[in-house]
Amino acid sequence: SFFEHAGMKNKDLAKLIQAPETRVSEITNYKISKFTVDKLLEYLSELSKHDPKVREYSEFFGRAAELPLLKVATTRELSRGLDQASSHI
Repeated sequence: SFFEHAGMKNKDLAKLIQAPETRVSEITNYKISKFTVDKLLEYLSELSKHDPKVREYSEFFGRAAELPLLKVATTRELSRGLDQASSHI
């Protein structure tokens, strides 16, 4: 992750994304149920201002969110097709 790769401490990351250090600690310890999706995306947006890889992932997920939703049956069918195709490689 950006956090580990940069060798940052929670207080450094908190300052970077403009969040309380206790909240950053909760995120880095995977206690994300305490957050709304909006707040996590806000923090991710702040982080993407400082790291090109994070920005790239954010843009990818943003574009993916604009795609139409598929029915569960269609998704399963596509997944089976991908699994079969990858087994032939």
